[in-house]
Amino acid sequence: MVDCQFSHNKLENQIILTTACKLVKPIFDHLDVKTQKDRLQSERDALASDLDGTLIPLPDTAQNEEDLIRLNKLREIHDFILIFATGRSFHSVLNAVEQHALPMPDWIICNVGTSIYKKTEDSFFELSAYHEKLSEICGCIDRKKVEATIKHLSKLKLQPEENQSDFKISYWCEEVDLQDLVDQINEIQQQESLPYSCLGSVDPFNKRGLIDILPNGVNKAYALDWLGHLLELAPDKIVYAGDSGNDLAALVGGYASVLVGNATECLRSEVRELAKEQKNSGLCYFAKNVATSGVLEGMRHFNLAPEPEGI
Repeated sequence: MVDCQFSHNKLENQIILTTACKLVKPIFDHLDVKTQKDRLQSERDALASDLDGTLIPLPDTAQNEEDLIRLNKLREIHDFILIFATGRSFHSVLNAVEQHALPMPDWIICNVGTSIYKKTEDSFFELSAYHEKLSEICGCIDRKKVEATIKHLSKLKLQPEENQSDFKISYWCEEVDLQDLVDQINEIQQQESLPYSCLGSVDPFNKRGLIDILPNGVNKAYALDWLGHLLELAPDKIVYAGDSGNDLAALVGGYASVLVGNATECLRSEVRELAKEQKNSGLCYFAKNVATSGVLEGMRHFNLAPEPEGI
C-alpha cells in the first residue's frame, strides 16, 4: 500500500502524489488489460461443424481459403472445443484434415452420427459406450435384412464398402429422385417394423443424391446431444454449422445454429419453419457467405472466439 501522508510543504506534497501515481498506475493498467481480455471472452464454448459444403472450402473460392486460415488462427488463440459432424467415415475425415489443412478436431462425429471418436495426444479412439447405445436401439436386426427390404428399388445404388458402417447403410441416387426414395424407404421400414429410418441429402460437389439408413432417431443431432451430455455442454453453448438435409435436426435442435449461404432455399425454408415451431428461431442464423466463410460469419454472430485486432 502507498503511504500518502501529506505535509504542509507544497513541493513535498507534489513529490508524494507523483510517487503514488507511479506506483498505482500499473495496477490500473493491469485492470484495463483484464477488461480487454474479458471483452474477448467467447459466449459459446464449442464449434460443431459439418465438413463438405460447410467447413471445407468450396473449389476455386479464394475467400473460403483465406477464412479457413483465419479460423485456424482463432482456434490457436481461443482453443475452443472443435467437433466435426459429418457423413464421412473416420478415415475420410482424417484425409480431409490433411488435404484441406483443416484444424484438428477434439471430437469426430462421423458416419452421419453413428460413430463418435475422441482425440488423444497422438491418435483417436472410438467411444464404445456410444456404439453399445446404438446396438440397443437396433436390437438384433441385421443390416442385411434392411437391405433386403429395399432391393427392388432400382434407382438406388449401394455405396462402396468404405462408406458403410455397422449402423449406416448408404446409397446413391439421382438428385431428382432423392425425396421420393427417402419417403418410400421410410414407409417400407415402418411396414416391416424395422428400427431404422432414412435421411437424404445432396453431395455439394457433384449434386448426387445421398441416402443414409440409420437406427431410428439417430443422426448428427442425436450424437451431438449424447456428446454434449458427456461433456456437460448446454446446447446453446455449442455453435452448429451445416448446409444440407442431414444437418436439419441439429440446425433446429436448440444449438446456436448457422446455415451457410450455399444451402438450398428448400432447406432454408424447412429450418425457418421447424425453428419457429420449436421456438428456436432466435438460435438460428442464416449466413450470407458460403461454406467456410459462412461458418466464420456465424461464429462472429454468436461471439464464438472473438477476433483480436490485426488478425
